[in-house]
Amino acid sequence: MTGTDLQHREPTIMVPTDIPVLPMKLGVSPLNVRDQMRGDAAVDALAANIAAKGLQFPLFVHAMDASDEFAFGVLAGSRRLRAIQLLVKQGDWAPDRAIPCKLFEGTPAQLKELSLDENLLRQDLTIAETNMAIADLIAEGVTAEGIAARSGQTLRWVRQQARLGQLEPIIFAAYADGKLSLDQTCAYASTEDHQLQRAAFEQLHSRPSYEHSPHHIRAFLKVGDREMARLLRLVGDQAYRSAGGRFELDLFADGPDDRGRVIDEGLLRALADKELDVRREQVRILCQDRGLRFLAEPPKFSGHMDTSLEFFPTRSADGTIRLPKDYQDGDIVATLHLQEDGSVQDRFWWSSRKAKSGAQKVGAAPQDPIQPDQAEAINDGGRIYLPRARAAVKAEHGLTADGLDVARALRRELLRAFLIQDTRSGSPIARDYLIWSQLRSEMKRENETDTGARPIRRDHTLHGEGNPDLARSVLDDAIAHHIWTEACNSIAAEEFMRAEDMAESLTLFFEAPQEVRDLAAGVLAGLALIRSANTPGFRVGAHDRLARHLAASDAKVRVIWEPSASFTGLFPKMKRLELAQPHVDPAAFKSWVKADDRTLTGATAGALAAARGWVHPLLTFETAPAEEAPADDEAREAAE
Repeated sequence: MTGTDLQHREPTIMVPTDIPVLPMKLGVSPLNVRDQMRGDAAVDALAANIAAKGLQFPLFVHAMDASDEFAFGVLAGSRRLRAIQLLVKQGDWAPDRAIPCKLFEGTPAQLKELSLDENLLRQDLTIAETNMAIADLIAEGVTAEGIAARSGQTLRWVRQQARLGQLEPIIFAAYADGKLSLDQTCAYASTEDHQLQRAAFEQLHSRPSYEHSPHHIRAFLKVGDREMARLLRLVGDQAYRSAGGRFELDLFADGPDDRGRVIDEGLLRALADKELDVRREQVRILCQDRGLRFLAEPPKFSGHMDTSLEFFPTRSADGTIRLPKDYQDGDIVATLHLQEDGSVQDRFWWSSRKAKSGAQKVGAAPQDPIQPDQAEAINDGGRIYLPRARAAVKAEHGLTADGLDVARALRRELLRAFLIQDTRSGSPIARDYLIWSQLRSEMKRENETDTGARPIRRDHTLHGEGNPDLARSVLDDAIAHHIWTEACNSIAAEEFMRAEDMAESLTLFFEAPQEVRDLAAGVLAGLALIRSANTPGFRVGAHDRLARHLAASDAKVRVIWEPSASFTGLFPKMKRLELAQPHVDPAAFKSWVKADDRTLTGATAGALAAARGWVHPLLTFETAPAEEAPADDEAREAAE
């Protein structure tokens, strides 16, 4: 029989012959799928059982070549053979006492499959042994369908076991030794590419466990890669395959088609570029501007998409896109954005702030006034909204840019303190706000000036966030700041924050009391908050609505904050006099005009602190009607 015949011949049903064989003529078959080096303690126990009750089951054997040391190889029953050999050595089994055996004849593939089938019925066959045996059978020409039919397993299961048995040897060895979990091993086996498997293993195996997760392994292998999935949906599976593209399904995915790896990435990108070129020409036709320039990505400021430059054209029912009639060539550019479902969205932008301001001057695109509930100035590049908003604040409140940043930091600190107090009362508002803001940021790509919170992935700094040290003296005077820092310190001292191992840290967090986990949510929500102020250009509508749910009335603000000299000193002299005058006796107030700066600052702080419920307009929140302020002593006691 030729090697080719052996590879293509399917196993047949084998009928054994009962024969007695002396112990010395038996050895473990090289076709036996079981690891023979484990279970010494189990062999001792089995030997004692055989000595007491006799051999209950015969051994499965096959004839060995004449050149082999033993006449028969044991396919099934190697542990029983070792037990009897031990009994012979101990004198409890006579060397000339034959062992009942069943002799099988067949090809090496048939005999190995017989060993696999017998061991699959045993609970102590390791997963790695099963994987390797099935992989060997398939390598020898046995079909996965045949193995599935004869073993009673599903075809998918057989293919999964074979893929695991065919892993890069260094990975399989780590798996067999228990150094890799089954989930990690399945992640490596999500591709058949041994070179890629090994590259991923060399890169990840020495990293901390949380960086050597199935998710990170698949990400390295680009299995289930979201960008590739979008490109494939754009091009179409059939078009990609027709062009010679290959796509490898992940056998261990939850569904048959939900994850996989694009093998010919370069081909897919080239096909996608052709599709996008077609879309660009379609957009130019719809705009009636064959010279419309497309950018690879939207204009950016400080590494962040510059939404202030986005232009929203009028779109007709027939799809026509109307751009301003008088704009100069190159002033408006376009980008194409590939969506998760493979559809393409076109967006339009002013090419620069200069182009936008020039168009506004000639009336091509009127400049939008700052709306009360918008926060353009926070995310502005410093050329359009920010100067106007700051000028308005200086005109109304007398604050410099630095003073405004301090007021915004203080307002955020007030909101943080309310979050912490509310959380400690058992309310879920902080957790719910955090979840809402992050979901909107991550899934809808909302701007943080709309949600009022920084997104999880943050690679830029909002314009006007200011020097973090600038507001320190003002914050230090506020009870709100002490509420906030105490909560931060409390969480930082928890075991789950001090544990160096991330997996252990996560377990400790899950095991922490509910009130600790709730407080952690409050702190995280507070950390996510951006600065805001109750003034056009710096007002965040989400902050006012959050404050409403937290019942952050002026009366409650005064419980956790009092006007201090460091705060009133931010304002110019005339503004300090203007703030204090309604709360000072008219006769006494006449002398204040001549007071030196330091004296006036302290006197203003004292007058405003004595003014029941007074809060500077920049720090207030648009909430329900304010509650009546509690008595000072009761209020201070509640805050502490």
